[in-house]
Amino acid sequence: MAKDDDPESARSGFRLVVETLPASDETSMKALHWMGRLAGRGAD
Repeated sequence: MAKDDDPESARSGFRLVVETLPASDETSMKALHWMGRLAGRGAD
């Protein structure tokens, strides 16, 4: 939900997940995916 309402906050949260969990973790992979999707949006 934050990714729609506050993309910058969502990126920060996803970044924390990626930095905390192993790269092979499914949640980490999903967070990395969403970081990429949000980066493509730019500032909304």
